[in-house]
Amino acid sequence: MPAVMEAIDHMTTSEKFETIDYLVSSISAAGENLSDEWRSEVARRHEEVLRGDVDLVPFDESLRKAFARVASVHISNRVGA
Repeated sequence: MPAVMEAIDHMTTSEKFETIDYLVSSISAAGENLSDEWRSEVARRHEEVLRGDVDLVPFDESLRKAFARVASVHISNRVGA
């Protein structure tokens, strides 16, 4: 996995988005292996969004928070090493 992460670090933004698209397609193709419970949960959450029961977070904000969480874990792992 570190080799994959290193390769991603050297990608252009366009290449990174292409990789995201590929990963999403790959996950979607594997959807046939998902449990009925998982599908029900996704459908339930989708309905909540459609009804406006949940507040959506803009993608850039969500991505920023995700990177911050990953960085936090990475830093705490280094400190504990």
